[in-house]
Amino acid sequence: MNRWLLIHGLPTGGSFWSRLTLPGHVHAPDLPGFGRSRDQPVPTAVDGFLPPLRALAGPDVIVVGVDFGGVLAAALAAEGNAGGLVLMSTALGAAWLPSRWASRWPLSGPAYRWSAGQRFLRSADPGLAGAFLPDHGLPDRMVRVARALRIRQLHAMRPQVRTPTLCLWGEDDPFLPAPLGARLARQLGADWQALPGRHALAWTHPGEVSAVLMAWAARRCAASPPGASDAPAATGRP
Repeated sequence: MNRWLLIHGLPTGGSFWSRLTLPGHVHAPDLPGFGRSRDQPVPTAVDGFLPPLRALAGPDVIVVGVDFGGVLAAALAAEGNAGGLVLMSTALGAAWLPSRWASRWPLSGPAYRWSAGQRFLRSADPGLAGAFLPDHGLPDRMVRVARALRIRQLHAMRPQVRTPTLCLWGEDDPFLPAPLGARLARQLGADWQALPGRHALAWTHPGEVSAVLMAWAARRCAASPPGASDAPAATGRP
């Protein structure tokens, strides 16, 4: 399998993945309203992000998602549009509740002015700050995404994910700590791996992440042909 679909989180863009070195065909699109697509309207529901991603996904594609991009990656896998799934520093459940609560007035103003800016990127990892230009309209677009999250929908998605899956985390992730990732791996029957680093591993540790992705794809996806419906037996789980 040599096709990859990389789905970024917020408030970055597709260039978040530009430091990785992966074999084959790699697609790293900008989500509507973010990155170079910032002028496009932000969908009002999670499902609204999926149509353009489906055109790049499929049972012969390894779909990788980080943060909010992990939600979209899992949704593609749940509907059979992934031959392999990698979730990085994401959540499929109540860990998103703080984002939902903060999107309500009066919290949404100060909370998302902070989380959409350079201070958030520096908190994710100092090496990420400055890599993405300030965008004054970004807070409102992030609020729209947060309000679109439905926790029940995320919970319901988990048992539908039956493709080989890896949960890959930074050991010192300040936003979604590694124990949450380990628990998600158990819930999905997924492989688990943590690397030294924080929330933005693909940016700050691209060599290590590229090596892990290639090794995992060769080992796990070769053992599970495209379209296989059985959940994988987990190795390396906590």
